Amino acid sequence: MDVDLSEKLFDYVLVEREGHVFPIPIEYEKHPDFCQHCKALVHVIHQCKKLQSSKDTIKKSLNMEDPDEVKLFDKLQEAMFE
Repeated sequence: MDVDLSEKLFDYVLVEREGHVFPIPIEYEKHPDFCQHCKALVHVIHQCKKLQSSKDTIKKSLNMEDPDEVKLFDKLQEAMFE
């Protein structure tokens, strides 16, 4: 089966049979590292240098001594990894 790595990969599929629904786990063989941020097949998003560069640029533009701006940075960082 071919899988589009730019799309979210599922951990399971739901199967319905005779009025019952149950999850079936999906196992991926030969699953390469894929970065959802830059779409490269050589690393995962937590290792993405392009994303780190973006985070550093944002961080430099904020006053990290201001608690409100620290909270804003934390929210932006969470959104980047969703």
